[in-house]
Amino acid sequence: MLRLSFVLVSGFAALPLWPTSSFAAESTEDGGERHGLDVVGAAKTVTRWVAPPTGTAAKPWSGDLAGITDEDARTQAKAIRNLITEGSRHPEVITDLTVLASDRDWRLRARIVQVCAGIGGTTPAPLLLTLSRDREARVRELSVLALGQCSGDDVLARQLELLRAPESTIREAAAKSLVSSGDPRAIEPLTRQDAETDDLAKRAMRDTLGMLAARAPALPTIISLLGTLTDLRRDALLEAVANLGDPRLCPPLTAIAANPDQAEPGKNPRAPEASAWTQFLAVRGLAASGDYRAITTLVNLADSEATNDVRTMAAETLRSITGYGAAAGKAWRVWQSDNTIRIARFAQRDAWLAAVHDPTTAIERSNLSEWTVDELAPLVDAVLGEPIGRLSPWWPARALTVLRTDDPARWSPYVAQRIISLPSADQDRRLALIILLDDLGGPEVIGALTDVVRDLKERSELELEKSATSKTNPPDHGASITLLKQALARRGITAGL
Repeated sequence: MLRLSFVLVSGFAALPLWPTSSFAAESTEDGGERHGLDVVGAAKTVTRWVAPPTGTAAKPWSGDLAGITDEDARTQAKAIRNLITEGSRHPEVITDLTVLASDRDWRLRARIVQVCAGIGGTTPAPLLLTLSRDREARVRELSVLALGQCSGDDVLARQLELLRAPESTIREAAAKSLVSSGDPRAIEPLTRQDAETDDLAKRAMRDTLGMLAARAPALPTIISLLGTLTDLRRDALLEAVANLGDPRLCPPLTAIAANPDQAEPGKNPRAPEASAWTQFLAVRGLAASGDYRAITTLVNLADSEATNDVRTMAAETLRSITGYGAAAGKAWRVWQSDNTIRIARFAQRDAWLAAVHDPTTAIERSNLSEWTVDELAPLVDAVLGEPIGRLSPWWPARALTVLRTDDPARWSPYVAQRIISLPSADQDRRLALIILLDDLGGPEVIGALTDVVRDLKERSELELEKSATSKTNPPDHGASITLLKQALARRGITAGL
């Protein structure tokens, strides 16, 4: 069967229908059947039901109820748009659509699904739940997708139930519909990919699991499941969080990397190759979410009897965390021995940074004062969006909130020096740091901005001389000059740039 599009509101084509007055079941050209009320009769009946008493204004959507049953595709499309608009303001629209949903033509019922999807929320949910049990498979599939635009415990329960539907198309639709839910309760069922026999449905489960895992409310559920799931379901979750970049995952990932053979009581140990794959997935996850708390485990793996892939990934992860450039082997044990104090200090810092990743955690200035600005440099890096591939989606904004909580006098000289140390060619980073310096403010900011202006003047003069000699164009500092002038003007100072 042809798979139907996941895009409901914008992707539906207007669906034609057959005007017939027969009440008997008929086979359609595409293999479906038509049952129940005829279109013309239903439209006339609904028109009579919704017609207001003489002298009162008609419902604004009365004509659109008839339009959605029309043979003309443009009339149908206009009626769908209008019913979505009216249905968002008038719950009675759903009541009227419920009458039409008993129509014999599955194409009309599919258009009703489109309207419900466009309205979304809780109002159309009962009708979509009913249509998710429709006799026509295509209506069921579209209804399941449309449930993704709705909310409520009944909706989630039905979506999870349909992950186990007999038809693979329905299972695929159910997995896709969970994208919009954002509900952490869907995470565990989506890890059951080992039981899915259809490749498209399995891919939908994998993709949706990854998208749900990337949302801030999912972390507590993920951490709990990493400690309880085993075998292939745990592997599915490890793949979903591979690039998440949240240090709160560091402890559970480290535990799995150190002991990948966790199994359910009474079960036989996993095959060596399966255990090695789990270990590799955990170490790969630490490349994005790991920190100094994982150093000991990673060093042990980099110089161990583990597979070559695991040793290599452990060394790569260590390089990304520490900046030290050794390959897998004993060099990491030497480095660890030489940096014992640094490792312990940074492990404490990283535990604190992991805690403030939680958007609900209160941030106290006194906590920040325990660390130097150099030790808290990852906060500035996060605001700049670095390192790429190792940031939770919500962390840059959260990191800026943490910086704003601290004493700005600590940060002005530091940020100014970072600006000055950057090459002229790195314009994007320079501009971002100037904006950050202006944003943090504080009593030291004028001096810091002045230092940046002074450096820019000296830099520009040298670049002009060099360009005259080489007969090339000097770097354009126009954007930096504008930002610096604005920052100083807000503080009553005219910059001589």
